[in-house]
Amino acid sequence: MLELRIRLMEDAQQKVDSIKEKTQSKIDELRAELAASESQRGILQQKFGLIKAVLDDPNGGDDSSTLNFIRLVAQL
Repeated sequence: MLELRIRLMEDAQQKVDSIKEKTQSKIDELRAELAASESQRGILQQKFGLIKAVLDDPNGGDDSSTLNFIRLVAQL
């Protein structure tokens, strides 16, 4: 009877450990996705900031800023 309890407890512990590993793996995966998403967000904010700066320029920007604007829009 005692051996059965020990075996059941060991099985239960293995299941708990397996769930912990799967959960930690999923957490790590989601953290990586979040980091990539935040990086993309930062890049997009920079691009839109540059676009806004060109559009807000009362002189229409110089040739290089206009060319950069066209390149940015083409990349979106």
